[in-house]
Amino acid sequence: MKIGVLGNGITATAVRDFLSSSNDMVEVPVEDADIVVTSPGIPPRDWPKTTAEIISDIEFAYRIIKQRKKQPVIIGVTGTNGKTTVTAGIAHALNQNPYGNIGTPLIANIDHAQNEAYIILELSSFQLFSSPSLYCDVAIIMNIEPDHLDWHESLDHYINAKKNIIQSPNQTVYLPQRLADLFQTTTARVIESLPVPGWPQFLGHHNEKNSAIIHDVLTHLGIMMAPLHQAMSSFELPPFRCESIYSEHGLTIINDSKATNMAATMAAVNSFSGDKLLILCGEPKESYSEDWINGIFNECHTVYAAGFLSQNKHVFPESAAKKIVFFDHLKEATQSAIKAMSCGTILFSPSGASFDEFQNYIDRGQAFNRYVQEII
Repeated sequence: MKIGVLGNGITATAVRDFLSSSNDMVEVPVEDADIVVTSPGIPPRDWPKTTAEIISDIEFAYRIIKQRKKQPVIIGVTGTNGKTTVTAGIAHALNQNPYGNIGTPLIANIDHAQNEAYIILELSSFQLFSSPSLYCDVAIIMNIEPDHLDWHESLDHYINAKKNIIQSPNQTVYLPQRLADLFQTTTARVIESLPVPGWPQFLGHHNEKNSAIIHDVLTHLGIMMAPLHQAMSSFELPPFRCESIYSEHGLTIINDSKATNMAATMAAVNSFSGDKLLILCGEPKESYSEDWINGIFNECHTVYAAGFLSQNKHVFPESAAKKIVFFDHLKEATQSAIKAMSCGTILFSPSGASFDEFQNYIDRGQAFNRYVQEII
């Protein structure tokens, strides 16, 4: 079979590496291909015109796996926020490597993965959009909030891409109540109704929901309680997701650098009680609404905004901008916050992309940790 490949990143490289050692597939120019495998970062508007079917790397790997007689149980996790934590937690408890949007393409380790009992996938909306036959025995949609609209061009397009993970009434589907109502399904397991296991590393209400999903999925797969709790006792959340980096003398500092959209920041703000000072920074994906900023100020007595936001105050409602304290750089905001707060919680939950000062949310999270360590 002749395969075309779009892109030059991690995903495309993994597909090309697979093809280079395949006995029955070969890479060819897109115009000569039977099937084209696209990198997730390339939006449909930039796909070349071709009569060949264009599919994701996940769909490509899935079709190869489907040719085998023995089929692993596939667990797929998607959503705007929280999917990495849930994917990593399930994989940890099952002692499996997670694949997909979490970092390692499935095709890069397909010979090993297809012989395992489980395949755990973190699935982005980009991948799901071009995965028409992917069937997940367990399909989880954590939540859907406006995000990646530059790629999808509309919220409906984004929602429908996420919804592609639901293929059949035979799946075990997890949805928040709002999406169960929207998708008009009464068979889904409603996330808000799941019992919370009480694992201490899951800080905040939204992380408690994440832990509830992990717990419920694994118990329904037949994992017994004692080994499950033992396995999760050694699980560490992926970094910069409501991560407590300091907690002494009544002051707690939380690094939530992964919060790159408003919904994630609001979830973090609602997860902690008591006095809170919130630090925002980065480039928001849309202007802040009155409802959003009012919800923030209902929970936080002080809001700092740094970087791009200090030069673009118009993204806030005018009334809110007068109450926010602005700083040119995150370092200055961090220093001021630590001086201002003797007790309570300093919550760094940016709500925007990192590209004003940093390469990515990891670089930003590491920088925030450094700034704190220099002062504390």
